[in-house]
Amino acid sequence: MRKYIGAFFITLFMFLLQTTVLERVAIAGIIPNMMLIVTTLYGFMYGKKEGMFVGFLSGLLIDVLYNQVIGVSIILFCTIGYINGDARKLFFKEDFYVPVIVFGINDIIFNLMYYICYFLMRGRVGLFEYFFKIIIPEMSYTIIVGFFVYKLAILLDKKFRKRGKYPINISVFEEDSKKDIKNNNI
Repeated sequence: MRKYIGAFFITLFMFLLQTTVLERVAIAGIIPNMMLIVTTLYGFMYGKKEGMFVGFLSGLLIDVLYNQVIGVSIILFCTIGYINGDARKLFFKEDFYVPVIVFGINDIIFNLMYYICYFLMRGRVGLFEYFFKIIIPEMSYTIIVGFFVYKLAILLDKKFRKRGKYPINISVFEEDSKKDIKNNNI
């Protein structure tokens, strides 16, 4: 239960950061997608369930405060959290290049799906304009900010693991480590 409460507060913090502080440092009206970053991080670091939980919270916050239809962002963020949680088995969490690529791919997919759901279905067909004026700049900004957030998350994770204090959901890593030791995969 503690891991979900921690995830809730971290998601809420990232949402407030995105909607207040980062609005002030927007470049050409573009801000990094912090909700995508936190959903990707949780999926990538902690697994499918946690990624979907944070994705649900992120999508709910976005839908309730910004969209007329509740559910589209929830589905998109939950899907991203699930896919990243499933893909976490393929990569080492200390590798910094994979998350950067994943942030970029997730941002492109999210924005294209968002475009289809909110613009294309209403008859607004300016995909290339949307792609070059919104998607590419936001992806670049999200990748840069996401890289530093990911490095910070890894450093905090290592620090808490050494001290024996796990603020959110480090038990997933412990279970993986126990399985590796048991199967002699070290």
